Amino acid sequence: SGPYKSAADAIKRGIVTAHSNSSSNARLHFFAVDTDRGTGISNVLQQYQQAINIGANLVIGPLDKESVQILANADNLNIPVLALNRLANDSHKTNLYQFGLAPEDDAIAVANYANEKNYHRALVLAPENDWGNRIATAFRTQWLNNGGILLRQASYDPKQNDFASSIQPLLGIEVSKQRYQSLKQRLGTSFEFDPRRRQDIDFIFLVAKPLKARQLVPQLKFHRSGKLPILATSHAYAGYDNSQQNIDLNNLIIGDMPWVFSDLAITDPTYIDLHTSSPEHFEQLVRLYALGADAFRLLPELNQLSHSPVSQFNGATGILAINQSGQVTRKPSWAKFKSGLITLLPNESSTIVIP
Repeated sequence: SGPYKSAADAIKRGIVTAHSNSSSNARLHFFAVDTDRGTGISNVLQQYQQAINIGANLVIGPLDKESVQILANADNLNIPVLALNRLANDSHKTNLYQFGLAPEDDAIAVANYANEKNYHRALVLAPENDWGNRIATAFRTQWLNNGGILLRQASYDPKQNDFASSIQPLLGIEVSKQRYQSLKQRLGTSFEFDPRRRQDIDFIFLVAKPLKARQLVPQLKFHRSGKLPILATSHAYAGYDNSQQNIDLNNLIIGDMPWVFSDLAITDPTYIDLHTSSPEHFEQLVRLYALGADAFRLLPELNQLSHSPVSQFNGATGILAINQSGQVTRKPSWAKFKSGLITLLPNESSTIVIP
């Protein structure tokens, strides 16, 4: 129940369907975790103990961050937990693994992708809110750690529709106009002038949700971004085809999970079962169904992945690994919008491995 109900339902269906398509003889038991976000009171420890009491070997969940924090603060965890959210700190706790769809992970993936493409100088355009700041900060930290240069960062008001006041300074258009005015005053005459953006930019990192992305990409082009690569997280894409709406995203590059791309997902029986059974809002919640499927499939891989930093698992949500803090990291597939449709880029997609 509560604000996580629809997400929990999608994840649960992903778990159950992955289980039915596996050769596992494991039995699934589901327990409801109730957490008061105001008081912090939760039954998560009692439910965890109940799982132990019935002989569980592993636990998937909880989903809300407050409950994950309670488990992280517990004296000890007797059986492994694959939590479905990620805490902000990097502290390690024995038997606690954190697997979620944190927006920071997407930002880190963009920074690493840009580094692999040998880009060096970046611009960042993000909404002026906590969500935008989280993603921009994660990107900036990883980008600078990779040795990249952040030329400039700008914010925009997501309540507005005209972003010229953010885009023009970001691209250096105002500096070009100022040079023109200065030259015009010195020469005492007017002459033909076409403002130019700064020429030392390798790419733009855009932080936006679908509606704003469809507004910002054309405005960046209008303000002379030209052929500059524009990279974004998966949040810029709703997750399903709509060529009429997404025509404004043409040439935008995003990283997303394999299940978003039918060419990759169609070989996965779990995806096929979920898709053909047509649960309500499957397309809108496909990323959460994928999270549930991968959560179940990761269970037998936890030991190997957590003890070998080079081990990987090709899942529905991406190429998965586990870092020293017990966090599951994801490497996405990369795609570009063409004619309003998202198209996988060659040699930059993962293959789903079906256990």
